[in-house]
Amino acid sequence: MTTTLYRTFVKVYHCGSSTEIKVKSNKTFIGTNDTAHLEGLKIALEGARNVIIRNITFSKVLGDDLMELNAGSKNIWIDHCEFYTDRDHDDNEDYYDGMLDIKNESSFITVRGAISMIITKVSW
Repeated sequence: MTTTLYRTFVKVYHCGSSTEIKVKSNKTFIGTNDTAHLEGLKIALEGARNVIIRNITFSKVLGDDLMELNAGSKNIWIDHCEFYTDRDHDDNEDYYDGMLDIKNESSFITVRGAISMIITKVSW
């Protein structure tokens, strides 16, 4: 039997020093209103399956990605999320890394209705 963990965010969460949440399979994270916001907190999916992330703003993870899908993660749905940095550190393009990285055989990923703002680095 598989259980789904639902997490809802209704306020801004600030994390003083950047850390990460490692998301395992069969999880759902839904922001319940317009203020659902994770600041300074990386979301990492490594080999995760069946994950939904919806209606959450992610920002300001220092020197790392805001969200990373890695190691063959599959069946991931990212819906109506916002990803952004700031303009306070334009002189250092490595101050923030990327916004959303999908790599290393991750597949069946849907990113829908997402907004990315203030990008200083882009690579393909």
